[in-house]
Amino acid sequence: MKAHCEARGVGCTLLDLRVPDRDRLRLSAMIATTLAALPDGPVLGVGSSLGGLTMAHAAQRDRRLARVLLLAPAFRVAERWRGRLGETEWARWQREDVYSYDDHTGGPPLAVDFGFIEDCAAVDTDFPVIAQPVTVIHGQRDATVDPELSRIFAARTPHARLVEVDDDHQLLSSIPRILAELDALLR
Repeated sequence: MKAHCEARGVGCTLLDLRVPDRDRLRLSAMIATTLAALPDGPVLGVGSSLGGLTMAHAAQRDRRLARVLLLAPAFRVAERWRGRLGETEWARWQREDVYSYDDHTGGPPLAVDFGFIEDCAAVDTDFPVIAQPVTVIHGQRDATVDPELSRIFAARTPHARLVEVDDDHQLLSSIPRILAELDALLR
């Protein structure tokens, strides 16, 4: 996406949202980092999965995010993780304060502390309310984040447009469609 934007003369900033660090992630810190990085003028914000959830909450707080593109946003993350893990594994995570999770950008697994999920539960209490135009792209075969959550978000958000694609959570086979939607938002 960065190369696609730069080929069109559009600047692109990639944020490191592993804040405060890779094993002590905090949604609240991710949102603060996103907001602090915004320039004075209007921008298009793009986020995928947890980054999509971050971008949605940032857009709710700051209208400099004039348009938003969310890719399989991780809405209701605390609720979903608890359901996926089950009560026994959830209690173990809470007790031991570490949950090993694959690092989707490569490298060793993340050792996520329980404070991450507590922070998510405090911040992500309901779907963000976004007044700006927002496009959500979600794979119909997403086994990580139920596409129904994006459907609910889009139904509640007056300026939202949901694009469902025949894809999974990574959306790799949908890159041409994602780039076309990105171009439409840039226009």
